[in-house]
Amino acid sequence: MTDRLSLPILLGFLCAAGGTMLVRHLAVSRALLDHPNARSSHRAPVPRLGGVAIGLGTLAGVVLVDGIFQRQVAALLGTALVLFAMGLIDDLRPLGAARKCGVQLMMAIVLVAVVRPDVEMDLPGWSGRLPGALAALFGVVWLCGLANAVNFIDGIDGIVAGLATVTAVGLVPFVQADALPLLVALAAASAGFLTWNSHPASIFMGDSGSQFIGFALAGMFLLPMDGTVELIPGLLLFAPFLFDTAFTLLRRLRSGESPFTPHRGHLYQRLTTAGWSHRTVAILYAMGAALGGIAAEAYTRGARPTQALILLAVAAVLVGFAIWTGREEGDLRGERRRNIKPRAEVEVA
Repeated sequence: MTDRLSLPILLGFLCAAGGTMLVRHLAVSRALLDHPNARSSHRAPVPRLGGVAIGLGTLAGVVLVDGIFQRQVAALLGTALVLFAMGLIDDLRPLGAARKCGVQLMMAIVLVAVVRPDVEMDLPGWSGRLPGALAALFGVVWLCGLANAVNFIDGIDGIVAGLATVTAVGLVPFVQADALPLLVALAAASAGFLTWNSHPASIFMGDSGSQFIGFALAGMFLLPMDGTVELIPGLLLFAPFLFDTAFTLLRRLRSGESPFTPHRGHLYQRLTTAGWSHRTVAILYAMGAALGGIAAEAYTRGARPTQALILLAVAAVLVGFAIWTGREEGDLRGERRRNIKPRAEVEVA
C-alpha cells in the first residue's frame, strides 16, 4: 500500500509546486491579478489561478499511477473537475453566486446518485441510520456546504492549502482503498502549492482551487472504508471549516447583516485584524484540523463515555476559540480608543 501511495504523493507535490511557478508567471504576464476588495486581507494585487496547479498536480499524481478508476472514485474525480472548471471560469470572468450554486448542486446530485451514501449518526446513548432519501439529502448538503465553506475560508495566506493538507491526512483512516491515491495526491498537491502560498503569498488559488479542494474532500468522506458514512467523525474532521463558517453566518444573521455581501467577519479574519499574522493564524487552523483528525479517530474507537468526553472537549475548544477571538478584537478596539498604536498597524509598519 505504501509503494502504491508514494508515487501519487511525489508527483502531486512536484507537479503542483512546479506548476504554481509557471501559472504565476502566466498570471503576471496576462495581468490576471486579485485586486483588494472589502473582503480581502491583502493590500496589493496578487496573481491568482494557483488552483490550476493544484488541479493538475492532483491529476498527475493519480492518473499517471492508476489510470483506471473504480466507478465511485471516477464519479468523484469527474464532478470535482467540473467544479474546478467552473471555478477557473469564475476566476477569469465572475459567474455570479446563483450560477455557481447551480453547478455545485447538479454535481452534488450526480455524485450522490452514484455513491448512494449509507449515513450513520452514532451519538453517545443513541445510534441510527438515516433513511435513504434523508441520507441522499445529507450528501448533497454536505458536498455543497463544504465546497462553499472552503471557499469562504480562503481569505488569508496559506490557510486553505494548509487545512486541506492536514484534513486529507486525517481522512486517510476513513477512506476506502480505491480512493486513497486520489486523496494523497490532493494532499500532496495542496502542500506543493503551499510552498508559494504561505505568508507572504506570491499567488492565490482562486475559486478553481477552493471549489476543487472543498468538493473533493467532502466527496472523499462519502467513500468510507467500511461502506458506512459516520456523521460525527466527519463533523470532527472538518470542524475548522464548518465551525468558522457556521459561526460567522449565524453572527451576521443575528446582527441583521446579509451573509452574501463581502465582509471580514470570519474568525480567522478577525484575528488578523486584531494583529495576529497570517502565518500564525494559518498554523493555528492547521493545528485545529490535526486535533480534529485525532478526535475523529478516537471517537470511532472509543466507548460511549469516551465519545461523550470527546464531543464535550471539542465543543469547549470551539466555543473558547470564538470567545478568545472576540476578546482579541475587543482589545484592539480598546487600544484604538486609548490612542495606542494597534498591534496590527505595528506589524504592517
